[in-house]
Amino acid sequence: MIIPEQNRLLCTSGNIIRVLELENGQELFSLIGHERPITALAITPDHQRVISATGLHTVGRSQNPIQVWDLESKKEVFTLPGHTNLVSALAVSQDGRFLVSASWDDSIKVWNLRNGLEIFQLQGFPSVYSVFITPDDRRILSISADFSLDVWDLHSGRKLSSFRGHGHVRKLA
Repeated sequence: MIIPEQNRLLCTSGNIIRVLELENGQELFSLIGHERPITALAITPDHQRVISATGLHTVGRSQNPIQVWDLESKKEVFTLPGHTNLVSALAVSQDGRFLVSASWDDSIKVWNLRNGLEIFQLQGFPSVYSVFITPDDRRILSISADFSLDVWDLHSGRKLSSFRGHGHVRKLA
């Protein structure tokens, strides 16, 4: 992902987040802290924090933490307990208050990015491939392994609608 106003590029390499100079590719610094390969990456709209998650099949145990990093201090702010299977996607609300994580453990979690607490969890569908928060910060869109596109209320977790029959959709943007 690119941070244009800072002329930086963020990328992952195994379990490391690398921050590169966009013009020449020179590594400025790395964020190291995950024990497993990083499977999802997101950044807050103010470009102050980056969120990373890992993925490994660990049924029944929360072994795939989500880490929140401060880019200025280059330190971890906090770790979210994560999911019991691969974390496939992360999305941050436009106001920077909410993080949505999706997993192959058949759940979506909504987090408070200010204090790191889980607000609620959505369950009852197969592995989630992708999540997206609408620009008005009111809805979550998700794509699951059964090829359903579901729309949820970001603040209550209530399912608003569900769409099927769009083929093998895996990503939202």
